[in-house]
Amino acid sequence: WDLESGETIRTLQGHTDAIETVAVVGDGGRAISGSHDKTLRLWDLESGETIQMMRGHSDLVLSVAVVGGGARAISGSSDHTLRLWDLESGETIRTLRGHTDSVESVAVMGGGALAISSSVDETLRMWDVESGETIRTVQDYGVLAFW
Repeated sequence: WDLESGETIRTLQGHTDAIETVAVVGDGGRAISGSHDKTLRLWDLESGETIQMMRGHSDLVLSVAVVGGGARAISGSSDHTLRLWDLESGETIRTLRGHTDSVESVAVMGGGALAISSSVDETLRMWDVESGETIRTVQDYGVLAFW
C-alpha cells in the first residue's frame, strides 16, 4: 500500500489458501508470509514475485519471525513444530520440537540467538536458535514471565 493515499500498489499472489502471518525481511525490500497451504513464501516487494517457496510443515503455518539480519526465518505451525529456514536456499536448517499443540506465535531476541514461542498447549518456550534446544518452558497459562 501507499501509506499516504491508502492505495494498493501491488498484490502478491501465490499462496493457495489463507495467509496467516507476514514479516518484513531486512531493509524492507522483501517479506515472508506463512499460509494455511502449509508453505512460506519469500517475496520481492518491488516486483511482487516469489523469490523462494518453503515447504516442510505438515499443517498450517501460523507464525513467522525474521532471524538476525534477514538471512534466516523461524516459523511456527499447527504441526506442533517450529522450523528454522535458510532464506537463500529455502531449506529447513533445523526443526524445533517440544510443543504438544499448535505454535501460534514466535518472536526473536538476542540478535537472533534466542526465540520465544507460544502454543495452544498453554506453554511459552525459549529456544536456543543455533542448537534447537529448549532453554526454558513456562507452563502457567496466562502468566507473562520475563527472563
